[in-house]
Amino acid sequence: MTGRVDAAAKTDARKPARTIGVRFGMVALDYRFARAVVRHPGIVLALFALLLAPAAVLALRVESDNSVDRLIVEDDADAKETRAFQALFPEGDYVVLLAEADDPYAPAVLSRVEEIERALTALGPSVRPLSAIAVWRGSGGSTDFKTFATGTDLLRRQGLVGDGVLYRGRPAATSPLRPVADLQFRRTERLHAEWTPAGELDQRSARLLSRTGQPLPIPVAVTERDVAGRKVLAADLNLAPLAAGDYVIELTAGRGGTQTTRLLAFRVLQ
Repeated sequence: MTGRVDAAAKTDARKPARTIGVRFGMVALDYRFARAVVRHPGIVLALFALLLAPAAVLALRVESDNSVDRLIVEDDADAKETRAFQALFPEGDYVVLLAEADDPYAPAVLSRVEEIERALTALGPSVRPLSAIAVWRGSGGSTDFKTFATGTDLLRRQGLVGDGVLYRGRPAATSPLRPVADLQFRRTERLHAEWTPAGELDQRSARLLSRTGQPLPIPVAVTERDVAGRKVLAADLNLAPLAAGDYVIELTAGRGGTQTTRLLAFRVLQ
């Protein structure tokens, strides 16, 4: 009697599985496979564990390219112009080399700079030096280099004064200075700013501006001094009269009829 009950129970237990198999269109082979998976879960988990490592390795090797270039057809007019621009001004890592000379327009100096460019080019196809001389040569060199370089005041305006650097110190003028990274000061400190000029200047002045660009009636004296063998423009500002907020030091420097402006923003805390 017990054997018959067990057999009937097994038959009844298989009915839902057969019903599911018929409903989802499972053939006999699929049905037997699904039943084997249910009966032996440990073996299935072991197989999955064995396949996990190679699957992870293969997944890490899948390459993805979500660049804009893959979203645009090759013969698109804008894409062609972009490739032409990138060929002239390629993207990549840049290294700035500075060549100094008493007379940068002298033929010997120009020849030396061109020698440096040729030596850099010989390092490999990925090295492409670009200088004002290279641009001058590329334009055809119909005029001499000095006329080409001085025909616009862009280079002269950019090269009059470098970017400023901020330091902090105590109110006493003889207190040591420390470079500032966060551009934040307290009212009990003294702000010291330095700019490196490129050559002699006959005009130099600075003023303090509010956050909205309005001049404030607090003088900012600019002096020229020697620091470690180089000339710098220096300005000191006592922060005690200032309220908490954002401010800007505006430096104006010039030589002859050319002027340039540099801005240094900072914040005063309570």
